[in-house]
Amino acid sequence: MNLVTSVSATQRVVVNEARILVEDQSQRTQQRALKQALRQVFVKMSGSEDVLDNPGVKAALVSPDKLLRAYRFAFENELTYYVAEFDEAKLTTLLQREMLPLWGDRRPETIVWIAQQIDDTSKVILDESQPSPVKKSLTQTAKSRGVPLSLPLMDLTDSVNITTYDIWGRFIEPLKVASVRYGIDNIIGARIYRNDSEHIPDIPENPVEIDTQENVDQVNSSEQRVDRDARFNEIDLTLIDELYTQEQNELEAPEFFVSQGGVRNWAIARNSQNIAIYDG
Repeated sequence: MNLVTSVSATQRVVVNEARILVEDQSQRTQQRALKQALRQVFVKMSGSEDVLDNPGVKAALVSPDKLLRAYRFAFENELTYYVAEFDEAKLTTLLQREMLPLWGDRRPETIVWIAQQIDDTSKVILDESQPSPVKKSLTQTAKSRGVPLSLPLMDLTDSVNITTYDIWGRFIEPLKVASVRYGIDNIIGARIYRNDSEHIPDIPENPVEIDTQENVDQVNSSEQRVDRDARFNEIDLTLIDELYTQEQNELEAPEFFVSQGGVRNWAIARNSQNIAIYDG
């Protein structure tokens, strides 16, 4: 199948606004929500919670009203939200003065293919409609960073184009093919399994070729463990802080591979509670 050359898909994100769930509209609640909202905006504009430890940012959080442009209350499903809009120019100046990361408001759209191990013999691909603790954590963290992110539909078309073995085994070509219909050129593949120190599924050092039963058997048998001293060049994208299963309340260990522009460059982040996405 020939692939159509993809065009960079981006969305404009409102980076200077945050919405906080509140119980009432009292002055005390507003003050507390205002500070929370500013914290969220700093993270969204910089892409990292580390900026909150910066002295300049801490000073701004002491008097968040100085950066506030407007606020309002929003109501949704019988819930009340405090919505704050901050002065983007002042925030940008502050981040630049402190030499902190600054993301623009045009953010790349990203599709994430996740194969999750249910037990020793069963794996599933998470889709857009399926409720899941992993999906909830992923989407919430992406939203807090202002990263447009989606999961596949996993309808009949996706089911024909890709399988759990393609994602679990890092088969590149099926991911490229399956992603074409979404018109998104930022593709992330992940496999997630229980964080059991006695048995961690192995990863081949390089993505294996497709269309051979021998390679599928190689991925499933997991005879060798990869131990690489990899050097990564971090790209401006952090998607997951922590992945917990609500049922066992145990951290799961994700392994990510990512590419910009059609699954070109791959790297792995293993056994980390703060999962950064890398371009290697």
